[in-house]
Amino acid sequence: MTVPSTTQPCAGTACSKMASDSILEDLSTVWILLCSFLILSMQLGFAMLEVGSVREAHRMTVLAKNIMDSVMSTVFFWLYCQVDSNLVSESDLVQYHLLLFHSAFCATSVTITSGSMAERAHMIAYLCHAVVMAGLIYPVIATSAWASAGGLWRSEFHERFHSGYHYFDFAGSGVVHFTGGCAALVGNKLLGRRIRRSQSPIFPDEHPEAASYRTYDMRDVEGLSLQDAQQPAGGWQRRFDDPARDMTEFSGVPYLQVMGMFVLWVGWYAFNSGSTLSMKHSDGVLAGMVAWNTTMAAAGGCFGAYLFCLFFRTHLDVSILANGTLSGLVGITASCNIMTGHQSLLVGVIAGLIIFPCSSRTLKRLHMDDPVDAIAVHGGCGLWGLLSVAFSFPDCGFIEPMFGKYRSDIARVCNDDHSMAKQLVAQVWGAFTIMWWTASISIALWGLFVLSECTRAMEVQHLEKATELVGQMTTPQPVLSETLAMFRNIANQSPIARHILKEHGWTSQGFQQSMPKDLWHLRHELQLATGERADTALEISWRVAPLARRLHKCRIFREMARLRLRIPPAAELSGLGAADADGGQIAQAVRKTMLLLMEMKQSQAVHSPIRREVRELSLAMQSHEVLLQALTSSSRFRAGITKWRARRRALQSVPEHVSGQNAEESDLGVEIGAHALPATVQPPTWQLSPRRRETPSDQTSASTSQPGLNESPIPNAEELGRLLLRSFPASFPRSERSYSTDRTVSEHSAGV
Repeated sequence: MTVPSTTQPCAGTACSKMASDSILEDLSTVWILLCSFLILSMQLGFAMLEVGSVREAHRMTVLAKNIMDSVMSTVFFWLYCQVDSNLVSESDLVQYHLLLFHSAFCATSVTITSGSMAERAHMIAYLCHAVVMAGLIYPVIATSAWASAGGLWRSEFHERFHSGYHYFDFAGSGVVHFTGGCAALVGNKLLGRRIRRSQSPIFPDEHPEAASYRTYDMRDVEGLSLQDAQQPAGGWQRRFDDPARDMTEFSGVPYLQVMGMFVLWVGWYAFNSGSTLSMKHSDGVLAGMVAWNTTMAAAGGCFGAYLFCLFFRTHLDVSILANGTLSGLVGITASCNIMTGHQSLLVGVIAGLIIFPCSSRTLKRLHMDDPVDAIAVHGGCGLWGLLSVAFSFPDCGFIEPMFGKYRSDIARVCNDDHSMAKQLVAQVWGAFTIMWWTASISIALWGLFVLSECTRAMEVQHLEKATELVGQMTTPQPVLSETLAMFRNIANQSPIARHILKEHGWTSQGFQQSMPKDLWHLRHELQLATGERADTALEISWRVAPLARRLHKCRIFREMARLRLRIPPAAELSGLGAADADGGQIAQAVRKTMLLLMEMKQSQAVHSPIRREVRELSLAMQSHEVLLQALTSSSRFRAGITKWRARRRALQSVPEHVSGQNAEESDLGVEIGAHALPATVQPPTWQLSPRRRETPSDQTSASTSQPGLNESPIPNAEELGRLLLRSFPASFPRSERSYSTDRTVSEHSAGV
């Protein structure tokens, strides 16, 4: 910044000009700072949009990633600028307002990847890519495209094929959005689709007719059994395998998506208008024109999305309208300083009507699971924004006299000999450079994580074999030498199994005693390690398996394989950092009751049989009350509302339960805490009398005569305990005595 000297007095026109220039410099600095603050607030919009598009149990993880990638991108972009400051410097001096402005751009580009990889990406793998994105990928592209000097690939963006024709990207359709979209595409492909639970009854061992209407909808809740964390025989069930279930399980919250869209829309004014980087001369007028073109493109994108729903959908989809608006904003970002209002509206309409829907549909056909459609919005529409620059017809009679003298980019577009074809070549080559630079580094980085995870997955077979051997040790027969030899081989081939065995007294020669004291606990830890530490849900694991198998034979690679690109399947199904295989909220409430029952049976304080039976009956009734309150809360009311909403309605209505991936979760089923039952399935209830279980055929007649609970009698405490214990995982504490697998060590360990 130039500051007028105070050592020598000035007078007349020279002093007045110096004061005027100083005021303009200060005004430009304040303008850039205010725009930077507003761009940083766009992180709130991204967070709301992502939280409204993912399953409930993963929302806290999404928020944590949004916080961390903003922090990491700021730090490592600053570190890059310590080496190459051409992007944020003037006269070889770093301008801190420009550093803040471009770091906000960098954070936006990094965050795009978060939404596309939501619910699956491991935190460490994602943050490592955020570091590389902010410290290498983005700043190299931004410096090469925007800086007046420097940049590793500067020759690729400026006059690569034709003299006088440069890559044109005013506010970052390519540098920011297309870069983030390419990284998101690579990460999404390597991760694969999200997995989901299989439908299973609450009480699997009960009568088949009863189980037919007691089906539990396993919607992103904590695991009800240990088997849920293990890969099924036919492989994991994933998104797009069953479209009907996708509408129920992979639902979002539309009002959060709309709120996030409006926050981003407001921030986009700072994104585009702030790219003037000045308030000198007529830059204020240019900023106003850019803001209006941004508004027209957003309106056109939303209108185009509405037309898409009108012609190709039977209902309005709020998520499509929100993404259509964002598509228009992304599309106009590259050319918002040279487009007219009419052209901006057309760019937005094409983005919302054609580019975004076609890109999103193509990705779904290719089984690319993008929860927020970040690839279609930022990647597809970012590319469209770059290409649309070549087809722009600026109002040169207005903008050239006012801005052309000070802005060479606008002057070049308004030259009489300007060729659209040559400009299109420059735009296409710039997009290709961005794509290969971003994709190659992302593949190299995430490929290491994929290889490490697949190498670790080779230990699954050893853990399963160890679990089987521990199960065989529960028999009264002595442990054979062949069994110990198998344990030695497993300990050598699997670092995870070796660590678990050492905790239970294993040495290189065998167990310190004849056998571990707690076989059940050892077997349970081996089972948990299979789903939580070794198994993988990567869809490309079968392609990497041959190389991973060779690496696993080498002890060094086997011991170093600790990195993961995707979170373990158990954590993904439970939505937690580590799987809670002991059960969900209902199971936890009932488990507490059962523990109290066991304590009562083992307590010596109550000597009277009558008093003991009364207290046990009281606890049993309390457990029934917990189940009834959880399972039947507002069931008939919500079922009636859902049935009414299920009727086919005209386009002017917006049914929240028919919105594809982003239908509102509260209208899709009967909520039970963190769980949900389908609205078409009535939850199991018990009546107070008579003591007879009714079949589903009896319910119709009973429901017409009795308005209350009318399905089945209350089981006694012993029956309830057996049903609950059969549905609980092996980790459920049936007794204080030791258990080995499903068999008691002592015949006196009766449990409940």
